[in-house]
Amino acid sequence: MANSWTIGTMYVQPNGPNGLFSQPGGPNTQVFPAPAMGVDYYSTAPFSERSGLMFPGCGHSLDYPRMQQEYDDDTDSLVMLVICATCSCIQYTLPIESALSTVFNPQVVI
Repeated sequence: MANSWTIGTMYVQPNGPNGLFSQPGGPNTQVFPAPAMGVDYYSTAPFSERSGLMFPGCGHSLDYPRMQQEYDDDTDSLVMLVICATCSCIQYTLPIESALSTVFNPQVVI
């Protein structure tokens, strides 16, 4: 049996939360709409919506990822999916024991 999820694609199907996102390049590519980058016309400072602490592969900016518990058929175990909080793109998986350990992953808030 295969997993119902794939790393590099959006967890919420189709088209992410509220159907607002697309990933035209396929798995492991940028998700659109992308964060705004450019010039702030009211000042001399450059403007960027990318002000978070992490920049996952989907191209969004976030302070904390969302984590979703799932079953992994390949390893026959429970895992935590680390997901972009904006578009729900799956970044990677963690074993459930290490994901729940605040010693090894202090950024995880339960």
